[in-house]
Amino acid sequence: MESEFLSGIWIDEFINNREIRISFKFFTQHLIIPQTLQYENKNYFITKIENHGLREENPNLKSVRIMYGLKEVGWHAFSSCTSLTSVELSESITYLGIYSFSCCYALTSINLPNSITTIEEGAFFHCTSLISINIPNKVSTIKSNTFAYCTSLTSIIIPNNVKYIRQHAFQYCKSLDSIKISDNIVEIGRGVFNNCTALTTINLPNSLTTIGNKAFFDCRKLESIYIPDSVSEIGVKAFSLCMSLSSIKLSNSISEIKEYTFKQCVNLTSITIPKNIAKIGEEAFSKCVSLRFINIESENIEIAFNTFKGCVNVSEVRLKKQLFNKMQNLFSDSKHKVKFILY
Repeated sequence: MESEFLSGIWIDEFINNREIRISFKFFTQHLIIPQTLQYENKNYFITKIENHGLREENPNLKSVRIMYGLKEVGWHAFSSCTSLTSVELSESITYLGIYSFSCCYALTSINLPNSITTIEEGAFFHCTSLISINIPNKVSTIKSNTFAYCTSLTSIIIPNNVKYIRQHAFQYCKSLDSIKISDNIVEIGRGVFNNCTALTTINLPNSLTTIGNKAFFDCRKLESIYIPDSVSEIGVKAFSLCMSLSSIKLSNSISEIKEYTFKQCVNLTSITIPKNIAKIGEEAFSKCVSLRFINIESENIEIAFNTFKGCVNVSEVRLKKQLFNKMQNLFSDSKHKVKFILY
């Protein structure tokens, strides 16, 4: 059906004889979405703001208040409302659509009601002034780019119902220094905390199985990482350029350290390679210029010729005697005479 227009509100769809979906065109500074709308002498409950609900960009919009009854905020509904500073969402809302509040550059905080079960990808992408936000307890997945480029966000609590953090969810959150992570997280996806340059610590739970490519890339203030034995896969460049990382405990369940995983972790002084590791990829520890002691517990391992490229301070390597012949030349960049301890 063609949209019906009523005082700035379009009725996009009659869902049934009681509910409607709307979009709107307002140039006001303050917008209130009512609970009901009267059409032909009948009241209809407004249950959804349609995708691209704000039909024209409104650079003057400063506040939005959504009354009880609305269930869904559609895709890009308030995207690029660059002056929006205040959003009040009702406890009836269950769904925030793709990029629904993206590029709201003036938004500093928002309280998300616990009725919300789904926050789609990019919902708060590039909200560069956003300092604080809560994640409702019923949300099970933080989707890709949800909070990416929220450069003022300082802390986040990920509730225990969350199991998956999808790719780039928090990338370039350059002020993020505090994360309380769910005890039930299964997967931290590709680039999730990429370039979170203020992050100093994170506790990974025993539920975690997968750390994606570049998950913590350039977290340059991250000081230590304990990877629980539940983790079976760590992606390429996962901790590359973590320049403050001085302590690493690897999972006993991984079989491979992939290429560039710990490249340029310049403060790392020692590393123990667990016995189940069968392969270490190219430049996995390259340019770890403070690395001095390496303990290899594996009995049979394939190590790329440039795994320790640029590790100029390696002085002691402990390894199984059967590995000596194929490993003795891997530390040629060291300026020290390397002592091999065979056992």
